[in-house]
Amino acid sequence: MPIKQSYTTLAPTGTDNHDYHDRDSLPFNVRYPIVEFKDEFIGIDADTTLLHRQLLRNYWFQKSNTVERKEMLDRVVHINNNIQIVLDFLEKTYGALGFTIEHIAIAGSYTHSSTPGDIDFDVVVNGSFFDYVTFNEGIELLDMTGTVQKLSFTVMGMDNILGTAFTTDDIRNKGFVHHDTITREMLVAPMRNVTVYGHPLDDIKHVDSRNVLVRIARQLYFAELTLEGKIPYYSEDPLRTRKATKRVREAYEIIDWLIHNSQDLR
Repeated sequence: MPIKQSYTTLAPTGTDNHDYHDRDSLPFNVRYPIVEFKDEFIGIDADTTLLHRQLLRNYWFQKSNTVERKEMLDRVVHINNNIQIVLDFLEKTYGALGFTIEHIAIAGSYTHSSTPGDIDFDVVVNGSFFDYVTFNEGIELLDMTGTVQKLSFTVMGMDNILGTAFTTDDIRNKGFVHHDTITREMLVAPMRNVTVYGHPLDDIKHVDSRNVLVRIARQLYFAELTLEGKIPYYSEDPLRTRKATKRVREAYEIIDWLIHNSQDLR
């Protein structure tokens, strides 16, 4: 059963004087390519060993026990086995524009959370492109937890990741604007994302510690504003505290990963 082509895009920009901006914290000084991809290709119903390999660098997987790791792998295998549902949506939406799907990865907390509220996907297409879409059709076919309420896709162009082209990649929510989304997502992709289809991320040759720390500063700025009740969507507790706590915890996990994997911070 394909996912219906009904979704909400948050990518178009347009700000007002009451918005906060993550770039008000610190600027990126990006070095390209942000990440690179392998020639090998992960298809539908991929070998479990290959999918397990995609989890090995994930900072949540590294800290999990045997039972938790098996559950994480089960979720990844299940999504890979049902990835055609996702491909149907992406091909109808972006294939019609001439783009091909090069890479799909789970980017958020779905792999490890006991009660995930969404499944976040990072998607890479050929060329230069950016979009961010959310929708809730077909969730039950992908979710093994019974708690997911939303699917979201950050769609990025390969040329923008490699630095051969540039595009506007802002995401505007009520009261807060995320800038440099492609950079923000790809900087932590090697330590967080789990490829479920397409070309997997190449092995890390150099961790861009400086820009990763800028990313952390930006998300802590968001957490601070959230705790202060300045982000309208998260203005009420317990949602406000929960969202801020997740951002702080993720920052800790990224820093811990850097300490153990980057020569710059040892």
